[in-house]
Amino acid sequence: RDAADYELEQARGAFARALEQARAGLGRNPENALLKTCLAVNHMNMGDFDQALAVLAQIEETPDTIGMTITCLEALGRGPEASELRQRQQSAAASRAIPRERNETPM
Repeated sequence: RDAADYELEQARGAFARALEQARAGLGRNPENALLKTCLAVNHMNMGDFDQALAVLAQIEETPDTIGMTITCLEALGRGPEASELRQRQQSAAASRAIPRERNETPM
């Protein structure tokens, strides 16, 4: 319910209320990664990228949270850190890629 309340307020553009909803939910369930992600997104929407980074640091890295971190770093003028993280993300994605077999048909 907390995440649903948050998303409704977020969709309405009521960022201060959405922030309250996410914080209230985290008060009841402090380890909820979805609510932490919601909190980080709300901070980003409000232009508070330092706070968003602080929240993102508490969440397990996923492709989405890494992308959000890159966005925050770039918004804060921390381009070299954003580039380094982007390269690390691309390297990790490449190492997980499954090689495709070549299907060659004789002519």
